[in-house]
Amino acid sequence: MFRLRKRSLRLIKGDIIMNNTKLTLNTIGTDAEFFLKNNETGEIVSGEGYIKGTKWRPFRFDKSNRWFTTQLDNVLAEITVPPSKTKEEFSKSVVHAIQYVQQILPSNLEPIALASAELDEKYLMTPQAMVFGCEPDFNAYTKSINPKPMCENWQLRSAGFHVHCGFNDIKVEYNNNLFDYEPDDQRCDIVQVLDLHISIPLVIMEPMSERKRLYGKAGAFRPKPYGLEYRTPSSFCASSIELMEWVFTQTEKAFEYMNTKGFLSDDIKERIQIAINTNNKDEATNLIEQFNLQLV
Repeated sequence: MFRLRKRSLRLIKGDIIMNNTKLTLNTIGTDAEFFLKNNETGEIVSGEGYIKGTKWRPFRFDKSNRWFTTQLDNVLAEITVPPSKTKEEFSKSVVHAIQYVQQILPSNLEPIALASAELDEKYLMTPQAMVFGCEPDFNAYTKSINPKPMCENWQLRSAGFHVHCGFNDIKVEYNNNLFDYEPDDQRCDIVQVLDLHISIPLVIMEPMSERKRLYGKAGAFRPKPYGLEYRTPSSFCASSIELMEWVFTQTEKAFEYMNTKGFLSDDIKERIQIAINTNNKDEATNLIEQFNLQLV
């Protein structure tokens, strides 16, 4: 299943825990989800009948790269893009995928980057619209599987902007079977620092939404053979090129932080979870000031 290697030595120093392993972040990619909006009525509609591809058979819309795909996820349009090495390449790829989705839609519809929305029940009566959380993800703090989303508002849907990190010196190999995976220290440590650099600023930057009633709690991730998929951010991050490139830069800064300063103490981890999970702007502001985090 996995090959374990000896964990590197850590030295406690204030609010960080020093580590002698250097990580090299090689690439950053994303899969992002979008609602479809009717510009004539303002209504959010289902992507069924418009978006090609499924979870198990994504549609490759650009033959130049196999990672340019679309799929219908519940009622949302989901895109994937190739792994990128620069923020400009990253944002260009996301824009290219969004433009493709726009191209295949009727003229009165457009993809829109919203964290959450309610749909009329007429769009939610199909088997596809009832599918939630077909694969598990994990909590980097509890090291357990996150529960399947449940909400008393059955018309609520949410959209994510998941960040895929490819890096070297992976300590626990992953065999691409989520049901065999037990969260490892290295990936969990990385996700916690990503929370600090990306999702803490988003508590301040992002408009209030209902997404965290379904997804987007602190520490959400999936392992990948090349590294990990960070699942906490919402599709708000795809609402501008500036935000897309900010996510890329903050991911780089998270890895730089780990290489130069180390891992986070239990106290900081607790504060991060409170700020993200409860949208506590005061605590998020304190962390932003303490760690000199960048906002857009």
